[in-house]
Amino acid sequence: ANLSSFPGATIQYGTEYKVGVRTWIGTSSNSSGIYFEECFINTPSLESQVQTSQCGITLGDINTPVYADNISGAEAYTFELTNQSTLAVEEFEKTSGTLRAFTLANFPGSFVTYGTTYEVRVKVQVNGTYGSYGTMCTITTPSIPTPQLQTSQCNITLTDIETIIYADNVSGAEAYTFELTNQTTLAVEEFEKTSGTIRAFTLGDFSSTIVDYNTTYDVRVKVQVDGTYGSYGSICTLTTPPTPSVQLENFCNEQIPAINSYLISESVTAAE
Repeated sequence: ANLSSFPGATIQYGTEYKVGVRTWIGTSSNSSGIYFEECFINTPSLESQVQTSQCGITLGDINTPVYADNISGAEAYTFELTNQSTLAVEEFEKTSGTLRAFTLANFPGSFVTYGTTYEVRVKVQVNGTYGSYGTMCTITTPSIPTPQLQTSQCNITLTDIETIIYADNVSGAEAYTFELTNQTTLAVEEFEKTSGTIRAFTLGDFSSTIVDYNTTYDVRVKVQVDGTYGSYGSICTLTTPPTPSVQLENFCNEQIPAINSYLISESVTAAE
């Protein structure tokens, strides 16, 4: 038998129980009679910790789910994190979903940083009562990511020189810096994006001296988190389209209203 076979006993964690056994053959009337020698058992204490496979690791991603050991009958888990560098402490109580799992996104953004080790303790609520915090484990967040252009725009030829180009999204990013290298002239220029959609840029954000049609550029990206920049990520290339052919923007195949009416061409970015 196990203790779940005795619902009337109100089984609790961290409690001693007396257990007796009797036997019979054929029918219960042919039993050994009284319970023979009694034994005592103690239920485990109501404690949990980060599961062994994740205790002491560096997370592959800052928002990787972290799991605590499962406790039967758990109604809630509380996770306590201590930043080993600043000694700041935060708690998060999980009362819905997968109770024994959390991510660092459950904690305030000002508390969570890359390249940081946190002490993690876990406590569990059963039957409306919390047990004690269990054994401490550490988890370490990864270094600031090194993004690049999103896969769908890496190593492509643009159909329009003003196409919006996106880098990989980085959780907690405050700014992105984009570096362009003209493969023909080897000229290099940087552009830092600190507002709007910070992971996006266009070639119009760079000076006209470096941007040209029918040209291939090496593009690298780096990101700032918590006031600190990480390293540049992998190079992607972008190739600009050929110099566009244009026509009139007005009065095309039409009669002009006056002999001296202005004829206006379609606009071309970087036209000289």
